[in-house]
Amino acid sequence: AGSSTPQTNTKTISGVIKDTTREPLIGVTVRVKGANDGVTTNIDGQFVLDNITEDAVLEVSYVGMQTQTVAVAGKSTFDID
Repeated sequence: AGSSTPQTNTKTISGVIKDTTREPLIGVTVRVKGANDGVTTNIDGQFVLDNITEDAVLEVSYVGMQTQTVAVAGKSTFDID
């Protein structure tokens, strides 16, 4: 009999990070909580992360702002202010 390792479903997620005046933020770090690697937002405040699980929690951090956590919870796109 073979091993019964459950298949983990992953997906690509994307989003836009904006400040309180709805302007895109450049250089915001977005990573999965507990992971070492992440991505930074581009000139339009956009990010894309690959191979993300449904139960992942994103950490969004930027110089001078408090780190936010956002649950993936079945979503694929995010608008974070």
